[in-house]
Amino acid sequence: PAPRMGLLEDLQSAAGNVKSTIDGVQAAYEDDTFVPVGFARVRHILFLAGDDAQAKADALAGRITAGEISFANAALRFSACPTRDLNGSLGTFPSLSRLAEGTLRGDSTPYDGQDTATFDEMVFSPETPVGRVRTVATQWGVHLVLVEARGVTDGAVGLAEQVKDETARLVAQATRGATGRNGDASEVKQAVQAGSNGFGNSPRGAARRQTRKGRAGGKSR
Repeated sequence: PAPRMGLLEDLQSAAGNVKSTIDGVQAAYEDDTFVPVGFARVRHILFLAGDDAQAKADALAGRITAGEISFANAALRFSACPTRDLNGSLGTFPSLSRLAEGTLRGDSTPYDGQDTATFDEMVFSPETPVGRVRTVATQWGVHLVLVEARGVTDGAVGLAEQVKDETARLVAQATRGATGRNGDASEVKQAVQAGSNGFGNSPRGAARRQTRKGRAGGKSR
């Protein structure tokens, strides 16, 4: 009957809109220039702990600030961290101790699972300006840190929450239309299941799985 066909079309349309939202999220996670809320894109240069680590860091920071050398080239020449081969890039991450959750994947790093609170607090502090060289001391030594972008914005909503809200809105909109045509709950459920094929998994998990496949054997260190 026409009412049931209209119900199915509305709910499949809502499912298509939800899939478009999730596809957009996945594309964002695959874009190295995108920085989600709660993440930062950072480069660093590590001077191993020692009597002159702070002095070396301060001297190099002065050269970078004066424009004598770029941060990327300085990292390649002077950093004791394996990320020197990436010009000091730590990628986009939520914590130095959880780099694998960001864009830097592959080999383990010395920071995995360690207490990196001092480093993280400096990176995510509103008092740390984006694009300016700063120093921070950790158990590994003294780091020169360049925060290139930060996804922390007052009042911002994370990607997962955005997808959840958009999904709820679209399905509710279609359900309201179905109610107007006296569709019952079982019809709504069946139509949603029929229209949602292919995007039932977590958008964040799907995006990260796709990113891993696309970058296998790539630039990760």
